[in-house]
Amino acid sequence: MNVHYKRRHFISQKPPLSFRRLAKSADPLLITGISIIFSVRIPKSKWLNILDSLKERGVEDIFFMCMDGVSGLEEGVKTIFHNTVVQRCIVHLMRNALEFVPCKAYKAFCDSIKAVYNAVDKETALQNFSRFKELWGKKYPGAVKCWERNLDTVLQLFDYPSAIRKLIYTTNAIESTNSSLRKVTKKGTFESPDAVYRAMYLRILTLKEKWDKSRVQNWTTIKNEFLQLPLTKERMEKLVFRS
Repeated sequence: MNVHYKRRHFISQKPPLSFRRLAKSADPLLITGISIIFSVRIPKSKWLNILDSLKERGVEDIFFMCMDGVSGLEEGVKTIFHNTVVQRCIVHLMRNALEFVPCKAYKAFCDSIKAVYNAVDKETALQNFSRFKELWGKKYPGAVKCWERNLDTVLQLFDYPSAIRKLIYTTNAIESTNSSLRKVTKKGTFESPDAVYRAMYLRILTLKEKWDKSRVQNWTTIKNEFLQLPLTKERMEKLVFRS
């Protein structure tokens, strides 16, 4: 059985009751900076339906969505949650670009592009990107093209303070969760879809115990930054200062 899972998204056609209880119990934790799994989707699920279901279950807002470029997700989230900022995962962009770079040049190439997305501001990032193109454009045009096509989404990172940038620039948290779940599903065959769900649910409970003990790094700073950003100020106040 092929199951796709996404951290903070947890839906299936007929999830066991225990999954639904887990999702309900997660809702009040959103402003505490604790990682949550909301749904698991099966391959033929449509993003629009998944996101609509999340809204019906009580998700009020999504400030940012970091994604790897999967088809239909950006359109789906902006249809249901109109003000969401979609951010392409920097790590996935790097992986895509390195397909056009020989192993011996990996480190130099990576160091060069890191000077772009780790720059102190957008102006410096643009200057560093120009140097990046001059250095690698003729040698590895395919790799440079990967970054050129997504330059706008890289530069939009600099619209936000550094603590928020570190939170939204990569899907590593999702990849880590996926890896943990794959260790469970690769252990053997399952007699039914429910058997897979049960195995994954038990693993998720273990992950939840770990996540409940710690917040997202620099969460207090991030929360205050959300309360100051024009994009999120009113939305964050609505969620935090409920009467």
